[in-house]
Amino acid sequence: KIKSVIFFILALLSKETAIVLPALVILFNYKELKKHIFGFFPFLIIGVIYLYLRFMVFGIAQGDSYGWNFSPTKAANTLMWYVLWSFGAPELLVDYIGSGLRPIPRLFSDYPYWWQTIFSLLFGTLISTGILIFKKIKKIDKSFFKYVGLFIISLLPVLFLPQHKFTLELGLPLVGYSLTVAWLLPSKNTLIKIVFLGFFVTLNLSMNYLTYTRTYSVNRSKTAEKIVNYFQSEYPQYPQNIYFEFINDTDNYGIDWGSSKQISNVTSGSDLFKVLYQDNTVNLYFQDYPGIRPSNKTKIDISTKQFFQ
Repeated sequence: KIKSVIFFILALLSKETAIVLPALVILFNYKELKKHIFGFFPFLIIGVIYLYLRFMVFGIAQGDSYGWNFSPTKAANTLMWYVLWSFGAPELLVDYIGSGLRPIPRLFSDYPYWWQTIFSLLFGTLISTGILIFKKIKKIDKSFFKYVGLFIISLLPVLFLPQHKFTLELGLPLVGYSLTVAWLLPSKNTLIKIVFLGFFVTLNLSMNYLTYTRTYSVNRSKTAEKIVNYFQSEYPQYPQNIYFEFINDTDNYGIDWGSSKQISNVTSGSDLFKVLYQDNTVNLYFQDYPGIRPSNKTKIDISTKQFFQ
């Protein structure tokens, strides 16, 4: 028993979402809990202490994406995206769907040959899943609800952070998703089972390829290389009486996510340039982040468009 407690502590020190473990213990062992209630107390006590330290001592996480919102509508929308990503929808799709679940025009211009593939394969996967649920709806038992509960409970630490939803949060929830799908699939090779697996596998393989070739997180390394090459070529030595500011000269990223903000994420603000010039005093500026600029230096605008071509 003590090993479980030790590894629970280590898990909390590794990733905050491990806090869901006590809830999962209750979900999967509620019948046995009465017999082993004292063995459960250490997990509960550690969880309470951790939550107190996390919120009352260390404080909540800061940043644009860490805005808590306990609206049921927002939580349902966030949950919907995690469900779609579990089926195989590409993570980038969330940036192209507006209010009312309507695709924004930029989807069709950015992915003119992909959007039909995304929607047709995703639609086929969801429809075949719905048929599987309909065919087994009379056989739904406690195991089914446990697996669904595992998926939802594992998402609770991020479910109320609508601006902080990413597929990387699906590590543990995908276990619940996989168990749910395994429960739904019939043991025999029926037509609907083959159709579902065909859509599911095709969707995931094609979206993995799309993500690898097009998503911003993969392409950031290429953008960083272009930035380094540009500055090494144009400014091998950092000028003393000027400062650089990346400007938004492309409308591909919208008002809330400008191209200079993209550059800032690629370079970790000024960190890339501190390393490049081996000078911790180097500071670069970005149009999307207003603030005080050096008054005794001349500004040089740096186009962001050139790094995204």
